[in-house]
Amino acid sequence: MNSPGLAVYRVLAGLLAPWMRRRLQRDVFADPVLRARQGERDGVVPAGAGELWLHAASLGEVAAAMPLIDALLRVDAARRIVISTVTATGAARVLERFGTEPRVRHLFAPLDTPGRVCRWLDATRPVGLLLVETELWPELLAQCGARGVPVAMVSARLSARAFARYRRVRGLFRPVLTVPDPVLCQDETVLARFAELGVDRSRLAVTGNLKRAVLEAPDFAPSAHLSNALHSRPAWLAGSVHPAEAGLLAAAHRSLIEALPGALLLVVPRHPGRAAAVAAAFQQAGLTVTDADESDVGDVLLCSGTGLLAGLYRHLAVALVGGSLAPGPGGHNLLEPAVAACAVLTGPHLDHQREAQTLLQANDALIEVNTAPELAARLRELLEQPERAREYGRRAQSAVTKDAQQVLETTLAALDPWLARFG
Repeated sequence: MNSPGLAVYRVLAGLLAPWMRRRLQRDVFADPVLRARQGERDGVVPAGAGELWLHAASLGEVAAAMPLIDALLRVDAARRIVISTVTATGAARVLERFGTEPRVRHLFAPLDTPGRVCRWLDATRPVGLLLVETELWPELLAQCGARGVPVAMVSARLSARAFARYRRVRGLFRPVLTVPDPVLCQDETVLARFAELGVDRSRLAVTGNLKRAVLEAPDFAPSAHLSNALHSRPAWLAGSVHPAEAGLLAAAHRSLIEALPGALLLVVPRHPGRAAAVAAAFQQAGLTVTDADESDVGDVLLCSGTGLLAGLYRHLAVALVGGSLAPGPGGHNLLEPAVAACAVLTGPHLDHQREAQTLLQANDALIEVNTAPELAARLRELLEQPERAREYGRRAQSAVTKDAQQVLETTLAALDPWLARFG
């Protein structure tokens, strides 16, 4: 599969690969085990054969894939799966969840250059590739197409921003988009966008967002001093926070403290490496920031470890999901706090969360805020009226539970003919 666009892409990808590798190396600097495995990104991987390859780039995609992976292992006792990720946080979650499962292994995905992808495929020899959400890597798709490796996309999404970008270079993507079959989309809008990029409608279907099938709320045992603070102070959680929205959160929490002295905010940054920038915004607002391992809990408790967020939701009644208060990220997983029966708050920027937004709104289980005063007012209302917060949480959890099984069953049914191609 060759085209002028792909040739240009290969040159650019080769030039950018060293920079990308250094950037990804920084993400695993603190973990010697993962740091020692960075050769996998160059295609230097342990050999395998006969595995189903599932690629989930980061933590969010891994979380979305969990119910599907469980179901695939459950329905076929002989099935083996190799899960690839790009980020260290995604790798950590896979290892935590499947580290003792002999039929599952984790590898870092190859950087998208011809040599790296070829070495990766030569070593692993997968029977098929499942791409979770939006992972349109031209070299990877081209190599799978050339080798006859069946490719399917599940829970496929394409934001308006990404769609505009892909449309500008549709000459590159049109040839490689002939490879995925089927493309199982989150909604009709996504389906229409893929069709406009050149995917034949016979290969497209709407099966829903797999994040709606994530009903797992992992346990998290808070330290004694954190547990005491949560039981003695009005507390709320802001998860997946980006530095650009930390100032608004800080202003809201300052106002909340004036109304509810002793109010506590737990903050989980979206990227642990940006925890210092997030903390600085709260400190500049005059709030005391402490780390999770400190015994004295200040106005803001910074929880910057990986894999904590879903478990923390279980210990709070009120949570705001970040990535939604400033343009850019498009919002993060609204369903995780809903599963844990939290009252779910969000900002207005939800381009990547439309399905979850619609589901929760339809059940009167989502609170949207635009400004710091509005956020402070809603937080005060919920923290002063715990039963009101619990009712929001119950509605959110019920909506997600009813929807989850339908999404998973629809996705599995649509995948059945594809899985039958290689047994």
